[in-house]
Amino acid sequence: CEENFKRHLNLRMQLLPHFYRLAYEAYKTGIPIIRPLFLEFQDDEETNRIWEQVMIGDNIMIAPVLKSKIKTQQIYFPEGTWYSWWDDSIYQGPEWYEVAINEDHVPLFVRGIIVLGPKLQSISEDHRFDTLNIHLYPPFEGATYLYEDDGTTTGYLSEKCSIQTISISHDKKNRMISVLFEPAAGSFENQPEHRSITLVLHGIGKATNVFKGNILLGSDSIHEDKILTIDTMIPVKEQTEIRILLEHK
Repeated sequence: CEENFKRHLNLRMQLLPHFYRLAYEAYKTGIPIIRPLFLEFQDDEETNRIWEQVMIGDNIMIAPVLKSKIKTQQIYFPEGTWYSWWDDSIYQGPEWYEVAINEDHVPLFVRGIIVLGPKLQSISEDHRFDTLNIHLYPPFEGATYLYEDDGTTTGYLSEKCSIQTISISHDKKNRMISVLFEPAAGSFENQPEHRSITLVLHGIGKATNVFKGNILLGSDSIHEDKILTIDTMIPVKEQTEIRILLEHK
């Protein structure tokens, strides 16, 4: 029970960049952090009758287990390709699936780009998003953004904050995946100048080369074990492109 609690608490703290972006969206638009499926998928009439599942933003879906002693649960997946956070099982929507229940894991499903921070015991007053783990899932198309401010004042009310767009595209013909970090727009006091980035690409084959701009990254920064992990440093105020060349089948 203790290990299970730690696992989910660590994930909650790692999701701080995700929640911070959603809090900013709620402040600007009124759209809540926790969303019914029909709010996010308004063209899908099937979602109108689903209350047992909710979205945490636009790319994380949770389906809490509400009955005791069940081994499987009917879960609806809206349009798109969804992955189990825990084991990368794939679900193609729109479709209902009978999903096996693991008593140690809340049913949690993701798509697109998930931005995580480090595991934290607490959030310090001088906390900055200068260390990120960015999980990327096929079909490797789409974008998100990282929202930041000083974390302690109401400076964001006068636009003392920044937004950095992160996008991914997949050139299937040339077997190349591109991850683009736009320069952070906006500034605030003590804004970080660089970020330590770990890209985690799920569901791909081996990479032949990885470039940051025109610089070939060394093998010590690239790790492969079913998923591709790339460690690097990027400037916050400059555009940076990471290009992954995949092995031909």
